[in-house]
Amino acid sequence: ILALYQDFLQQNLPGKIARVFLLDKNTGEYRVAGCTNASLAWGDSIAADSPLIPWLREKGYGLRYVDFQHTRIYRSMWEKEKQRFAEMKVSFLLPVMEDQELVAITVFSDQESEDRSRPFTAGEVAFLESMAAVLSMALKNASLYTSLENRARRDSMTNLYNRSYFTECVRRDFELCRHSELSLLLISFDDFGLYNELYGIQEGDSILKKFAAQLELLAGSRGMVARYGGNAFALS
Repeated sequence: ILALYQDFLQQNLPGKIARVFLLDKNTGEYRVAGCTNASLAWGDSIAADSPLIPWLREKGYGLRYVDFQHTRIYRSMWEKEKQRFAEMKVSFLLPVMEDQELVAITVFSDQESEDRSRPFTAGEVAFLESMAAVLSMALKNASLYTSLENRARRDSMTNLYNRSYFTECVRRDFELCRHSELSLLLISFDDFGLYNELYGIQEGDSILKKFAAQLELLAGSRGMVARYGGNAFALS
């Protein structure tokens, strides 16, 4: 989706460099996920506590950077942020909103040339904002698809892979390892029904969750862990 968006911007705005900062939901910061000039911007980010973030979230529309520089919010930004934006020659900020959440920021910069890049016209700004709305819907649908796909593959209680997906992967791995080796480990709790009767189903579920977490930690990136049955686990 981002690659298509970048191609569109590159074709329709040849005099501009566009960097797409995407929200990292784990940290709250916005990291460069793409740029119309592949040699630029990798590693750049906008901090989660930057005053720019809540301001763009509240506004929800594109704004010329020179206008933003006259705001109180700009004056409250860290000096290193202002310096980096100056180095990038930022000319326009375009928030990408999903409902009330700021999911991405497209930062436009002027390219180095003898002639100063012209500012966006009102028509171009309106068109870019409509493109941001299309991007927002596409990202939302992709996120929903990933969530549904993950739910179909995961056990709801332990969040390990479920039996059907594990079996599917083992079949695939068996074909790949036909002339080498494939190790499988099956683990089940003895008398787990009795444990549930003595201590309650809630306590039994707690044991399964803790054991699942330990198995996943033990396997790391070296193997695949699944909940194979009610009180059974599998590793490959």
